[in-house]
Amino acid sequence: MSGGTGTVFLYGAGGHAKVVLDVLRARGIFPSCVCDDAPEAASEFCGLPVLRGTAAASFLHENLRVFRGENLVASASGAPAERSAA
Repeated sequence: MSGGTGTVFLYGAGGHAKVVLDVLRARGIFPSCVCDDAPEAASEFCGLPVLRGTAAASFLHENLRVFRGENLVASASGAPAERSAA
């Protein structure tokens, strides 16, 4: 994601997320937080804050964009994606 814009985050604070986080960090990509809707989720995960409930929903609504290649596939807020030239 170097050269791009946007916030990287993980959804789910479990074992698979630990593996994904290790891979991202090894590639120089540092997520800002973890969103998890499980009530028993801790408030921190591998040094990242865990957002739950309305905080997670609000964060996802403002930041979630799904891309396939350079094409926007979905946006939670309906706002156009902001992409910088690579």
